[in-house]
Amino acid sequence: MALDASGHVWSWGSNSVGQLGTGSQAPFEVTPTVVSLPTGTIVKAISAGEAFGVALDASGKLFAWGIDNRGQLGDGGPAS
Repeated sequence: MALDASGHVWSWGSNSVGQLGTGSQAPFEVTPTVVSLPTGTIVKAISAGEAFGVALDASGKLFAWGIDNRGQLGDGGPAS
């Protein structure tokens, strides 16, 4: 993942469990693609694990996407 100067998050690589956050079902993306976040979201910080990503916006809201088999997304536990 990469964060540009405008606050947009870009991702590329493996997407086997939606870890790119682009909304694409493609198993792999070679070209950097903008992560799908709500319109107007300005991201200030990003981080990623093997199969998930997170972004913190200017207001302190956290967004997460990808696999959640061990609670990586911070939504209260593993996905069912």
